[in-house]
Amino acid sequence: MAGTMVLAPSPVLQFFDNTGAMLAGGLLFCYAGGTTTKQSAFTDNTGNTALPNPIVLNSRGEVAPSSTSASCGLWLDPSLEYKFVLAPATAGDPPTSQFWTVDHVVSPEAAILAALQQYEATIGGVQIGAMMAYGGATAPNGWLFCYGQAISRTTYALLFAKLGIAYGSGDGSTTFNVPDKRGRVSIGKDNMGGSAAGRITAAVCGIDGTVLGAAGGDQHAQADTLSASSTATTVVTDPGHTHKLSTFAVNQFTAPSYNLGTNSSAPVDTNAVGVQSAFTGITVTTSVSTTVASSLTGTTQNVQPSQIDNWIIFTGVGA
Repeated sequence: MAGTMVLAPSPVLQFFDNTGAMLAGGLLFCYAGGTTTKQSAFTDNTGNTALPNPIVLNSRGEVAPSSTSASCGLWLDPSLEYKFVLAPATAGDPPTSQFWTVDHVVSPEAAILAALQQYEATIGGVQIGAMMAYGGATAPNGWLFCYGQAISRTTYALLFAKLGIAYGSGDGSTTFNVPDKRGRVSIGKDNMGGSAAGRITAAVCGIDGTVLGAAGGDQHAQADTLSASSTATTVVTDPGHTHKLSTFAVNQFTAPSYNLGTNSSAPVDTNAVGVQSAFTGITVTTSVSTTVASSLTGTTQNVQPSQIDNWIIFTGVGA
C-alpha cells in the first residue's frame, strides 16, 4: 500500500492505579484549562450528550457514561482547553487526593487548527485571504477565482475565519461568499487604522468607504436632474415707455350749431393732443437639453485607463 500512514488515536481511554491495576470506579474530573471550573466532555462527536463530571470509570477502568456502562470515547470541544484530574474512587468532589493532573489539553482538531493557522503564515509568506491580480486561466492550488461564488464554511474554515460574511453570507449557515472582483477595481478601506480619510463617501459617490466589501460605481455618465430632453425658459418683460408731442396743430373750429331751445354760439375745438405708451413684451428663451439617454446614466462617472486581469484569493486549501 502506497502513501503515508498515520497513528490511530486512542478510541477509549483506560486508567490504572499506582499498582498497575485497572482503576475501576476511579474518578476523572474535567475542568476548564487553568481553572477549577468544571467543563463538559462528551460521549460522541455530536456533542449532544455530556459525560458526568467527574466521570466514574467502569470495571475496566475506562471512560463510560456510568460505572456500569459500556466504554465510550472522550470527546472534547475543539474550541476549548481542558484540565484533567485523575483520582481514586474515595477522593470526593472536589478531590482531596489525586493520581495526577494534566492542564491545558486541547482536542486533536484544535491542535490541527492551531498548526494550520501557524502554517498559513509560512506558505511563501502568503496569508489566508490575500488577493492578487493573476494572468493565468486556471486558479493555482490553494487559490480561488474571485467572482462572488458561495463556498463551504467547513472546507474553507480558515478563509471564513478571515472574511466572515463581509462579502456575502452565502446560504446564511453553511456557506459564505468570496469577493466579487468581476469588472471592479479595488479601493483602500477609508478607515483603515480607525480614522476615516473621507475620500470615498456614500454622500458623494454612493459607496460607503468604511464598510469592507461595499461596492458601487458605474461605467456610465454621472446621472443629473435633466430628463432625456429638457428645456429651461426665462421671460424678460419690457416695462414700457411713453412718447410726448412736442408741437401742437392749429386749432380748428366747427361752425356754431343751433338747437331748439338752446343757443350755443361758442366754437368747438375738434382737435385733441394726447400722449401714448406701449409695451413690447420682450421674451428671452433659453433652451437646455441633454442627449444622454436616462438608461445610460450611472452613479459614478468615468473609467480610468484599465487592464483586465483575473483576481484570485488565497485559501490555503490544497496548497
